[in-house]
Amino acid sequence: IPEIPDEIPENPLSRIEGLPEISSLTTEKCVAAIGKHTLDYESGVRQIEKKLKDSGSPPLLFPDVLDPLEILGAPLDTTWGLVKTLYLTKSKLMPTNCYMGIHDRARRARATKFNSLPIYTACKESTVLKDGTYSDEQNRVVSKFLLEGRLNGVELKGDEKINFNEILAKIAHERKQFQEKIENSEKPASVVLLANALVVLSSTAKDREIKVRILVGKCQAQLLGFESFADMSMQTKMAGSVQEVHSMMNSLLKRAKSAQQKELELLEEFAAERGFGGSLKSWDVPYWKRKQQITIYSYDEEELREYFPFPQVLSGLFTLCENLFGLTIMPQPDVDTWHPDVQYYHIFEGGKDTPIAGFYLDPYEREEEKLFVRDDSGWMVALRTKTSLMNTNPLAALVFNFPQPLYGKPSLLPFRDVLLLFQKFGHALQHLLTKTSYAEVSGSSNVEWDAVEVCSHFMTHWVYEPSTLASIGSHYESGKPLPDDIVDKLCKVRQHLAGYDLCQELYLSALDLELHTTKEFWLDIVRRLLPQYSSFPLETIDSHPCAFLPVFTGQWGAAYYCHLWARIIAADAFSAFREVDRRNSTEISEIGRSGSRVQGVTIDWTADDRDDRGLNLGHVY
Repeated sequence: IPEIPDEIPENPLSRIEGLPEISSLTTEKCVAAIGKHTLDYESGVRQIEKKLKDSGSPPLLFPDVLDPLEILGAPLDTTWGLVKTLYLTKSKLMPTNCYMGIHDRARRARATKFNSLPIYTACKESTVLKDGTYSDEQNRVVSKFLLEGRLNGVELKGDEKINFNEILAKIAHERKQFQEKIENSEKPASVVLLANALVVLSSTAKDREIKVRILVGKCQAQLLGFESFADMSMQTKMAGSVQEVHSMMNSLLKRAKSAQQKELELLEEFAAERGFGGSLKSWDVPYWKRKQQITIYSYDEEELREYFPFPQVLSGLFTLCENLFGLTIMPQPDVDTWHPDVQYYHIFEGGKDTPIAGFYLDPYEREEEKLFVRDDSGWMVALRTKTSLMNTNPLAALVFNFPQPLYGKPSLLPFRDVLLLFQKFGHALQHLLTKTSYAEVSGSSNVEWDAVEVCSHFMTHWVYEPSTLASIGSHYESGKPLPDDIVDKLCKVRQHLAGYDLCQELYLSALDLELHTTKEFWLDIVRRLLPQYSSFPLETIDSHPCAFLPVFTGQWGAAYYCHLWARIIAADAFSAFREVDRRNSTEISEIGRSGSRVQGVTIDWTADDRDDRGLNLGHVY
């Protein structure tokens, strides 16, 4: 354990009015703080475990177990969130290698409560879910501990038939032998990684081939009582079952496939008129799609930017939130931040004087200082979660890489950045406007994977509303509104080749589920699925599953469909507003503030109007 100096903040976010003195932080202070908080957290979990083991009577679940865990987690979570913000915005202060070490340390510490057999047993033996003693929210907290414990195999720790120490020792021994063989090998090792399946590491050594097999996902699922990894994955999804996901995909495919065929026929005609010979291949589509889109919906991207000055777009976004949710968002001067560009805002609700939440906004790019990821340079970081036990309100940071204001001009946003701002702000609202009392089920916590993006996509629907475009779009010099023809093109361009795009995503979602359900060879799965979704045959040189990185190197195994599911739910939520006159601010406000028609959406994949909405291209795409 590294030495922890005395000069560390008890909690980097425990300052006047709950805001941190960020400018005073250093790398050393962040590392020391996360070290202290992780040790305190793990020590606190062990103390709770000891009390549970030593107690001769059943514990009071919340006062003795879950409430102390809630209090323990607050300092660690807020410090962790602040460190991530510094990683995104001040790379010299928080370099990647330092952040990854902190992130891994905090993640492992945070997981100890879900890996605890005494805590899991206390939740399981509690009468919370039976006698109605606790609120629905408290029941959800208990359910989360039970689900996480089951998926982590906590119950198996008490199974005397399974010797985990022996298994881990054997794997460690085999890994050591494998590494030694690699170092002594005349030829480089070939490593094949199949996420959530068998991991096979092979090396051609001097005399023989060594194969080390480590069981993960598939065997993990079977050990926990699930038929497949996909079935296990559904435990944390709104869909609930693989069959329900297939029902959704089949419903959309009925309309998407025919639309795709017509779109590709028109695209091939378009290409032929411009000198393209032969039939289109799948790799030709992106190029000719772009050419066709420019021809049909021609507008100058640079000229369009002049109609979206960042200050006006932000003001229009805040006005929309006021109309929809009754919020007032006010900048707060003289708040300590990590850069002069950063502005802090308070959120007020219903005309009250006390803020319910707050957020930092860091909008502009800074070379060699801020993290930049092509096509996705926007982040929402939860700095603090609402918890009644600590009497804390939510706090977040929104980080973007928008163009800097230059030569007296404001930052002029490309339309894709306008969409990104609305999307990430929707994600932030889910965190900031939570009404729950427990951090474990607050904001985005404990939200099903296929529902966590719903608020983000819901907000982007409003960008295409004429009233919103009128609010956020006018020329930065003349003040002239967006021309009507440009408004019409912006609303229609997202439907271009939407049938094709939808079929592509449906295919990848189906492929992901099949790879995590069946025992078929991957190429046989591709040959079986591709004709159902694609108008193009499988080419000999096509090995696209090898580039399916979100599934094989990320966390989206048996979950790729989640992005599509969230967009559909967002379209359903937005449809509640389409049923009224959207020029009537009173009716819009009533729906937005009540939330009764937006929450608890019921899914019926057999309804004809769902097919129409799903392919009214722009509701899903």
